Amino acid sequence: MSKLIAGVAIASLTVALSGAAAAETQRSFVCKEPLPQFALGEKSNPSQEQLDKLCACIWEKFPVNGWERRTSATIRAGEDPGSRLRAFIYRFGHALKNCGANKL
Repeated sequence: MSKLIAGVAIASLTVALSGAAAAETQRSFVCKEPLPQFALGEKSNPSQEQLDKLCACIWEKFPVNGWERRTSATIRAGEDPGSRLRAFIYRFGHALKNCGANKL
C-alpha cells in the first residue's frame, strides 16, 4: 500500500510542478541526492552537469535537519510521506524555481 501512495506522491509532484497536460510526455529526472523523481518543462533537456548542479542546489535549499530532507528521502524510498506531502510539493517547487530549473 505504501508503494502505491508513494507512486501517487511522485505523480502528484510531477503534475504539480509541470502541469497535468504535459506530465505524460516529459522526461523524468533522478538525482544522486535523496530527492523524488521529477519532471521539468516539456522542452527541457539539461546536461548531466546542469542536472547535478540543479539537484545539489535543490538539496541545499532544504535545512540540514529539517522535515524537508526527511520527507524527500521518504518519498524517494517509495514510502508514504504522510501529512507533509502538500507542503513538500510547495517547497520543492519553490526550490526548483530558485535554482533556475525554468532555464534548463
